[in-house]
Amino acid sequence: MLRMSDLFGDHISSRVASLRKPDFQRATWAWTPEDCVSLLESIVNEQVIPSIIMWSSPENGYDYVLDGGHRISVVLAWLNDDWGDTLPSGEYRDEEQEVLIKQAAKEVRNLVKIKIGSISDYQAADEEFNRAVMEDKAPRRVLDATTFNRGLFYQRLRRGEVGFHILWVPGNYEKAEISFLKINKSGRQLSEWETTIIESRHSSFVRAVMSISSISSAKHYWHTKDLEEEGNELAQNKIEEILKGVNKLHEMLFKPAYETPIKRLQQPLIVPPDVQTKPYWLAELLTVIAGGKGQKAETRKLIDRDIHALPEEIIGNGLHLIENALDGLGHLIGPSPKSLALIPVLYFYTDAGRYVRSLLYGFLYWILSGSEEDILSRKRVFSIHRAVFEQVLLNNKEDVITGITRRTGSGPEVTSQTAQYYQGLLELLVKHRDDIHSEAFAADYSALTKRLTNKAVKVRLPAGKSRTFTERQKSSLVLDHFFYNPNRCGICDGMLDPTADLQHDHIVEHARGGRTIKENQRLVHPFCNNQSNRELIERGKSGQESIPLPRFVDPDLITEPQQLRLAFFDDPDFF
Repeated sequence: MLRMSDLFGDHISSRVASLRKPDFQRATWAWTPEDCVSLLESIVNEQVIPSIIMWSSPENGYDYVLDGGHRISVVLAWLNDDWGDTLPSGEYRDEEQEVLIKQAAKEVRNLVKIKIGSISDYQAADEEFNRAVMEDKAPRRVLDATTFNRGLFYQRLRRGEVGFHILWVPGNYEKAEISFLKINKSGRQLSEWETTIIESRHSSFVRAVMSISSISSAKHYWHTKDLEEEGNELAQNKIEEILKGVNKLHEMLFKPAYETPIKRLQQPLIVPPDVQTKPYWLAELLTVIAGGKGQKAETRKLIDRDIHALPEEIIGNGLHLIENALDGLGHLIGPSPKSLALIPVLYFYTDAGRYVRSLLYGFLYWILSGSEEDILSRKRVFSIHRAVFEQVLLNNKEDVITGITRRTGSGPEVTSQTAQYYQGLLELLVKHRDDIHSEAFAADYSALTKRLTNKAVKVRLPAGKSRTFTERQKSSLVLDHFFYNPNRCGICDGMLDPTADLQHDHIVEHARGGRTIKENQRLVHPFCNNQSNRELIERGKSGQESIPLPRFVDPDLITEPQQLRLAFFDDPDFF
C-alpha cells in the first residue's frame, strides 16, 4: 500500500522523498478540475480506486511511479492544500503560466469545497469527533452527518487504512520502460477484480459486497431511480431491510477495529490488508456462505446470475443474499440462540495475532455443510468436545495451516482442506473420548495432518499453564494470558469472552426449583443454552448419550454437481 498517511508532512519526512517519476513518464498536468475531484470523491466515499504500478530501482533505491502519478499528485495537492498556486511569483516560468495555474487552482479549490471539502475541513471534523468521544457522547448522534463522516474518514486516513494498492514491476530499467509502454498502450489501469466490480455493478452480489465494504455509501449502491419514479413501496421497503442488514453485517465483520499487537480478546472476523482488498475478501466470504469455497469462478457465477435482471428482482435477490449472510454468520457470533459465540482471535488468528482468512472460510464451509439437521447435530457434537477441540486448535492451528498453505495455496484455495482438518479433529476427539494425551490420539492426529499437508505434524500440547515469553511475541503473550486462564461456558466448558454476546443461565434450572440468585448463575454460549441443546451436551459430556457426527463430504472428490445454499441460486450446473 501507498497509504495517504505516508504522504503527510514535508517531502523529507514523508514517503514522498523516495518517490520519483521515470524520465519516460508524461507530465502530471493532464487532468481537469473535474477529474481531480472525481478521484477524491472516490477516495472519500470508499469506492474502488485503481491500483498504482511502481518499479523500485536496484541502482538508487528510489520508487518510480509507472502508472498512477496523476492520482498521487492529486492526493498530495489535497493533503497539502497546494494546487500549484503557492509558489512565490518569481518561481513561475512566466506571468502567463502563473495566471493559468492560479486560475486552474481556483477552479479546483471551488469544486473541492462544493463536492467534498478541504483537508482542513476533515481535520476540524476530526477534532469535533474526538471532543464528542472525550465527553462520553456518541459522535453519530451529536454530530451532523457531514461532520461525522468526515471525522470518521480522517481517523481511517491517520490509521493508514486509506491509500493506493501497489503493483510492483520487478527487474531493471529496461523492463520498467517496456512495462510502462505496455501499460499505456493497452490503456488498462484496473485490476481484474476492479474491472469486474465496475462491469458488474448492477448485480445484486456486487451491490451487496460494495455496500458492506463502503458502509458510509451503502445507500448509493441500492439507489434505483426507476423504482422511485414508479413509487414501488414494496421494493423501497426491501431496500430499507437491505440497508439494515448491511449495517449489521459490517458490525459483525469489521468491529471492533483490529489492533496490533493484540491487547484484548475482541477482534474482527475479517482483517483485510488494505481498502482495495476489502471488497474482494467480502466477495470470497459471501461465496463461502453461499456454499462455495470462495474461489473466483464460483463468485463469477453468483455475479452473473442477475446482472441484467429487472430492478425488482435484483433487490429481492440482494435482500435474500444479505439475510443468508446474517444467518450464516449468526452460527458463529452474535446474540442469536444458534450462536456458538466463537472467539475470533482464538479460531481465526495465529498465536502471534496474525489474521488468517482461510481459517474462517474453512470453519464456515465445514459447520454449514449438509442439511439443517446435519448442521444442528454437528454443532452439538462440537459443543460436547469444544473445550478439548479449542485446546488442540490453540496449540496446533498455526503448524497445520502453514502446512496446508505450503502444499496448496492460501485463502479460498485451502477452504476445503481447512474444513477437512476441523472435521478430522472432531472425529478424533469423538473416537478417543477427548484423551488427547494418549499415544493412539497422537498417531491418528499425525496421520490426519500428513494427509492434509504431506507432512505428519505432531500434536503439540502445553506442559503447564504458561509459555516462554519473548519480546517478539507481544500479541502471543497477551493471548496466552487470555487462553490459559480463560473464562469458560458453564455448559460445554469451551472458552468464552465475557464481553461478547453471551447468556446468563440457571445452574439448577428454574423449572426445577433453581433460584434466580448470583450463586445459581453462570455465563454460557447462546447455542448451549437452548434447552434441548443443553440436555444433549451435558449428557454427551458425561457419556450418557452419543450423538452421531454428520459426515463432511469433501467437495473436491465429488463428480456430481453441487448446489449453493441460496434459494435463488438454484442452478445444479453451478460447479
